[in-house]
Amino acid sequence: MQWLRTQKCVASGAPAECAHHIRLGTNGGKGLKPSDYFCIPLENDYHTHGLYAVHRMGEQSFLEKFKLNREELFIHFLTLYLKQSYEIVLEFDGLGDIEKIAKLIEEIESRRPAKKVTKPGGAKKSKKSKVQPNLVVPKASETEYYQKAKELKRQRDKELRDQLSAQKPKQKTASLKDNPFYQKAKELKREQDQKLRKELKQKSQSVTAPKNIDHYEKLKEEQKIKAREYRRAQYQKLKQLKSEQK
Repeated sequence: MQWLRTQKCVASGAPAECAHHIRLGTNGGKGLKPSDYFCIPLENDYHTHGLYAVHRMGEQSFLEKFKLNREELFIHFLTLYLKQSYEIVLEFDGLGDIEKIAKLIEEIESRRPAKKVTKPGGAKKSKKSKVQPNLVVPKASETEYYQKAKELKRQRDKELRDQLSAQKPKQKTASLKDNPFYQKAKELKREQDQKLRKELKQKSQSVTAPKNIDHYEKLKEEQKIKAREYRRAQYQKLKQLKSEQK
């Protein structure tokens, strides 16, 4: 893991800051961390913090976003680790990706020192202090001193609250109705609302049009004809009156 943090981030190419365990297709799962062999180096922005962080996008989306192949990444970093740590380069003639990864892990495991196994019962047992079985220790809340101290504290707290309430002057809360700025703002708002209502009313009246335009045009034409006939009739009446007066 420490060696992997010295490599370059697989997403940005910048120096890595952490290592991410790939759970997808490995021996990891929900609540189970995979082996350290299945890790990739990342920057913090691509691990947890950034917009394209693997913990935010999910491993499948992350790999597709940056066009990464997890098997190729495992093979690359395991091969590089063997080369830099043990100066070993393995040959993979005709092997698939899974066989290559297994061979690399087997080679690394064979090079690592064996872990020390402690014998059962080897650890020293801590000596437990013996407690007398018949000794009963009373609780603090059951003692007479505790109850008396609690009562005194309650009385002092009450006296202190009474003193503070007596010293604190009663302040009248200012009403908004008495505030001239509030009244002026309220009046301005009322005028603006009234003006807006008038504008909306005028617009609605100017925009309204008959639903049936043909019917409207027909009525309009009939009104013109009636008005023309009415004017003609009035003209004839006036003409007749003038002729009678002569």
